[in-house]
Amino acid sequence: MSLVRLRAWLACVLASLVLVACAQSSCDQPKPFTVMTYNVGDCCSSHPTRQKFKKALADLATAEGEKPDVMLLQEFRQAKSQADLQTLGEEMGYPHAVWSRSGLDTQARLAIFSRFPLGKAHVVKFTSSPLQRVALAVKMHVGAKNVQVVNVHFDHFKKDRTSSGDVRWASWSMLRQLGQEMLGTSVRSRMAKELNQWLERQGAEYVIVGGDLNTVPLSGASRALEDHLDDALWPSVEYFKGTYSRVRTWVQPRVDFLFHTPGLTAVDGRVLSGVLGDHHPVRSGFVVCAAP
Repeated sequence: MSLVRLRAWLACVLASLVLVACAQSSCDQPKPFTVMTYNVGDCCSSHPTRQKFKKALADLATAEGEKPDVMLLQEFRQAKSQADLQTLGEEMGYPHAVWSRSGLDTQARLAIFSRFPLGKAHVVKFTSSPLQRVALAVKMHVGAKNVQVVNVHFDHFKKDRTSSGDVRWASWSMLRQLGQEMLGTSVRSRMAKELNQWLERQGAEYVIVGGDLNTVPLSGASRALEDHLDDALWPSVEYFKGTYSRVRTWVQPRVDFLFHTPGLTAVDGRVLSGVLGDHHPVRSGFVVCAAP
């Protein structure tokens, strides 16, 4: 490479770095706020009491250095009333909390705990869900911005399991269902399209959707959501990490997701290694950026 071409190449690289820095400086919030989604249904089989539940989440947060600012929990069973939920949230350091039934199982709920003020919660019913699943949506006030936060738990499909509860991933029925998830239409892909339609009607600029989708990356459901949202783990190796430990294969599937609108920048999205049950939490920072 000649000296002239080398200088031109270095100038292009420098210009690119300046553009990236300018793009980052357009973010009006210097410190990211953090969001974690976690299916806690199985984590508390060994932590049944309220105190042990709080300690389990505290230990997980300590391993990460600090608690997330927002927690989206699925299969939550650790509160008996709104007042009880509020008390539990305050005990864990979250002054704002909302919840809703998740579906036919009225004991397994969706819950959102937040350090930021929350508006009125909305329940989004999925007409395509045989289990009558819902999404829990609420506006979160982050500085001068409103961020629409949505907690979801899509229908699961029937799985062949061993006596210990592990999934027989290599069975023909599982392979057929996986093919349907990737190439066909499923309950989860229809639920994703319903959620997209609801979000379009809301017209929110800043949106975070998190939860247990009971499907995998590149499936019909995840592709439907990615028509409008970005996966917080892409592009990184974290995108390919598994979150469901009941599948005993050389690679575990990722069924837990965090999505966001382009107006938000995801920072350090990752699958947490500490696991208290059969799911790994997914956590990411987010920065609110000004429109270009």
